[in-house]
Amino acid sequence: MSRSKTILDISDSHPDWLFARCSKPVEYLIDRSASPDSKGRFDTWTLCTGLANNYKIEILLQVSDWGFVNLPNAYIKTIPAKAIENILPSPHLSLSQYALNDKVYHHLCFALANTIVFDKSNKLAIIQYCFDQCKNIVTKLFTDRNYRAVDTMQEISVIWSQVAVHNFLNYHYHLENDTLLYSNPKYRSHYYATLYVDKDITGFHTLKLTSTLLPFIGCIINLGDTYKPHCLPNQFIADESLNGISFRIFSNWLKAVSPSAYNQLEKSILSYMVSVVKANKKPIEYLTGCLIIDTETLAFRIDLSVFQTFIDSDKSKRFNSKNKRRLLDESRLFLLESANYTPHHIFERSIKNLEQPSLIDKNVLVIGGGAIGGYILLSLARLGAGAGGSKLTIIDNDNLSIENLGRHVLGQNYIGKNKATALKEEVNNQLPNMTVAAYPHSILNRMDIMQGMDLIIDATADSYASQCINEAYHNLDKITAPIISAWIRNNGECVQSLFHEKEVASACRSCVSKNGYHMRKEYDALFEDRSTITALQACRDYTPYAVSSSMSTASLVTDMVLDWLKGEVSPRYRTRYSEKWHGKKLQSADFLPHEDCHVCARP
Repeated sequence: MSRSKTILDISDSHPDWLFARCSKPVEYLIDRSASPDSKGRFDTWTLCTGLANNYKIEILLQVSDWGFVNLPNAYIKTIPAKAIENILPSPHLSLSQYALNDKVYHHLCFALANTIVFDKSNKLAIIQYCFDQCKNIVTKLFTDRNYRAVDTMQEISVIWSQVAVHNFLNYHYHLENDTLLYSNPKYRSHYYATLYVDKDITGFHTLKLTSTLLPFIGCIINLGDTYKPHCLPNQFIADESLNGISFRIFSNWLKAVSPSAYNQLEKSILSYMVSVVKANKKPIEYLTGCLIIDTETLAFRIDLSVFQTFIDSDKSKRFNSKNKRRLLDESRLFLLESANYTPHHIFERSIKNLEQPSLIDKNVLVIGGGAIGGYILLSLARLGAGAGGSKLTIIDNDNLSIENLGRHVLGQNYIGKNKATALKEEVNNQLPNMTVAAYPHSILNRMDIMQGMDLIIDATADSYASQCINEAYHNLDKITAPIISAWIRNNGECVQSLFHEKEVASACRSCVSKNGYHMRKEYDALFEDRSTITALQACRDYTPYAVSSSMSTASLVTDMVLDWLKGEVSPRYRTRYSEKWHGKKLQSADFLPHEDCHVCARP
């Protein structure tokens, strides 16, 4: 269906949709002096719909991409115009205003990108869907407070940040221009800060504040998931909040979300002020705080100047409960942007809805930093190994050479460096607050390093080294962690991993294959069906395989680690075949110790 045919069909089937060719609405903050977008005009439809509370909503839908790789942009305005202010800030709606033909709109987010598949030949159906979605969301925003409250809490960090930016721009505009609204210059520094929430090795949150050289008091209140959904009040962005939000307005919202969180905040502030009065010292200018809701950080700053004024006056002797709360209510509060670098946010965000534990607080050892071990190390780091007080350890005595670049996770910047040391550096470059230990040694000389670990990964892919590791693992009582061995078969026809622990009767690495011998028949995933192609070089050889084999092995090990964390590690001997393998396949299974194994089958 062509564009022109779609426009005609819409005109016939939806005569109440008003069509026009319009420029894009122009974003503005205070005035309407911005000129329209001169880059072109776009097909635009306007639809008015009524709500149960006698409001009328005008929905403007603008198509800029008739291939619908990008969905149409949607904007709304209310009749009366001020009706929309009552529900801001809200999910789905921008705080910024947009002007078009002397009308003021707010941008409406009505669909998640890349989550819906359309029949792009039916353009009318796509536009109909967009209008239906807009009407559905707008209706619920204006008529269902519980829907708005729940959606607000789900998007709370984004909305919080939008409010912080909006208030900063509003304050800055009035500060720099001659307006009827007064921006107090003393609050300038409050708007120029971002709070970085960190976590040290002892497990306590720490705060780092940008744009200030002054010392500050920090207060962290972790609500977890124990809170009541509640909308943000419009007073957070109203003109009377130009010089900060009234603490009373903020406290009323916080009490509705979590009374205990408010009590903690009030206690922190008043305890500090009491200590200042008793010590007869000057208080700091402000208190910086942070609420943590489902690992999302909501930062704020409370100006304490009213306390300073009171302390400097003769009334300081009457610093009673009544005066404390009055001064607190008169204080001004400023929302801040924040960045959450805590391990539980970074490493558990992707899996928190999957009931999947992470490796935070687990000590993990990776033996071998080659083509397999490098990818495994970075994968485990992203599951939290080395964060939250735990340690991620890598050992390898080899250096990275130019020949390794084709299938190693490290790049040319690390050529000539020890692989273990370079991998430690790479993990720290990619992820914050990691504790990684690197040993540029051969594991054959440092078997003791396996002691005190929660999990051991043998990524050497070397049968002799693996056998020595397996023997030491069984001979040293102080090694108690389970061990996962991983390797690539032949030229990448399949990849395999084996999970083994002393307390469980299951096949160990030496059961599968003893150094110097062929793999035992019952464990052979290739059934001796293909010989390995090797490439010979001076005094050495290597086995060619694609980088996909290294990545597939790391993926197999990562899945096995996730299963171990959930206590569901079976099957313990796993095989993944290349798509090009058409021979007989070995099913992943739990194998018992082999009766001829010289390691685990000994009496």
